[in-house]
Amino acid sequence: MTIRSVLLGLLGATAICGLSYLNDQILRQTYLVGNNMPVAVYGILILVVVLINPILRRLSLTGKELAVILTLTLAACCIPGSGLLRSFTTSLMLPHHYNRLEPGWRENEILETCPKVMLAEVTEENSDKALDGFVQGLGENKEHIALREVPWGAWGRTLAFWVPIILCLWGALMALSVVVHRQWSTHEHLPYPVASFASSLMPEPGQRIASIFRNRLFWLGAGAVLAIHLNNYLCRWFPDFMIPIPVRFDLTPLHRLVPVLGRGGGVRLLAPVMYFSVIGLSYFLASDVALSCGIGPFLWALVTGIFATYGITLTSGIEGTGYTAVSVRAFLNFGANFGMFLALVYLGRRHYWTVLRRAFGLRARDAATGPEIWAMRIFMALSAGFVALLISAGLDWPLAILYTGIIVMFFTMMSRIMAET
Repeated sequence: MTIRSVLLGLLGATAICGLSYLNDQILRQTYLVGNNMPVAVYGILILVVVLINPILRRLSLTGKELAVILTLTLAACCIPGSGLLRSFTTSLMLPHHYNRLEPGWRENEILETCPKVMLAEVTEENSDKALDGFVQGLGENKEHIALREVPWGAWGRTLAFWVPIILCLWGALMALSVVVHRQWSTHEHLPYPVASFASSLMPEPGQRIASIFRNRLFWLGAGAVLAIHLNNYLCRWFPDFMIPIPVRFDLTPLHRLVPVLGRGGGVRLLAPVMYFSVIGLSYFLASDVALSCGIGPFLWALVTGIFATYGITLTSGIEGTGYTAVSVRAFLNFGANFGMFLALVYLGRRHYWTVLRRAFGLRARDAATGPEIWAMRIFMALSAGFVALLISAGLDWPLAILYTGIIVMFFTMMSRIMAET
C-alpha cells in the first residue's frame, strides 16, 4: 500500500459518488453503478492495465497498488445509486406526500404506524419548504439553491437516526466478511469469479502489464469481441452501408411447442442476448454452478407454468403492488434464502463455532486467526448496536432481533452468490 494508491483510490471513490447522480438522473444514461460488477470501475481498470501502465513505464502502477485503488473505489459504490441514495431520501420524505394525497392513508392512519424518527420531520410550519420543496424543487429557473438553504430542520432528526444505523450495518457486514472468508476460500474452495477476473488483470511483481496481455490467444478472442461490438456500433451511424452481426436471437415461436413455458413467463427466455462478458465470467465458475445458472430460469418458468395451468399464480401480487407486494414468489425467495443460509452455516459450523468461542476468550479445538476473532467481536458489537437503535425507534426487541437476523442473512446470501457465481 502506497500513498499514491490510497489517494487514487479515494479519488475514484469521490468520482463514483460525485458523478452517479449526474449520470443516472440528469444525463439519464446507463447506471454508473448498476450491478455488483460496475463497468465504470472495471472498465477503467482495463484501460489502466492495457493502455496507461505501458505508457507510464517507470511510473506505472503495480498490482498491489491497483488492488488498493480498486478496493477503495468499489467500497464507495454501495452509497450512490441503487445501493442507497437512489431511494433513501425519497423513502424518508414521500410518505408525507402520499399521506396528503391518498385518503386511504389518512383513514387507516398509515403514517402513525411508522416511528416518527424514521421519517423526515414535516410540520405545518415547514411543509411548504420541506415537503413541497422536496417534491417540486426549491430552485428558481435553472439556479440551484445554496447548501444553507436546504431545510435541514426537517432532516436533522431522521438523519441522526439513519446514519448511525447504516454505519452499524455496514461495519458489521464488513466484519462478517472477514469471518466467513477463510471458510469459503480455503475450506470450500469457492472461485470468487469477479475477484479472479480482476486479479488476472493485475501485473505481476516487476512487470508493467499482466501476463495475460502477452498471450496471443487472449488477443484473438478480445479482438473478435471488439470487432463485433465496433461493427454493430458503426451500424448505428451508417445503417445503409454496414451489416449488423446479431447478438440477440429470437426463438420465441418455439414456445408453442411447450405452452406451459409460455404460461410461466418463459417466452422472454427464448429471446436470449449474447453477453460476451457473462460468457467469459462463466469460465471462472464450476461447471455444475454454471449449469444451474443456465437451466434455473427455465425450470422456474416450467414450475410457474404448471401452477398457472391450474389457476394458481406464483408471481402476481396477492396484496400490494411493485416489489413490496405480497406474493407467493416473495415467500419462495425468502424460503430459498433461509434454506441456503442454514446449509451454509451447517457446512462451516466447525469454523464458525471455533471463531465464536475464541471471540469470547474460550478454548477451541481448532485455531482461529487474530483478525477473525476481532472481526467476530466487532460484528457482534455492531449488530447489538443495530438492534439497540431499532429498539430506540420504538420497535419491540423480538422484532428488532428478528429483522437484524433477516437482513444479515440476505446480505450473506448475496455475498455467497458473488463468491460462487
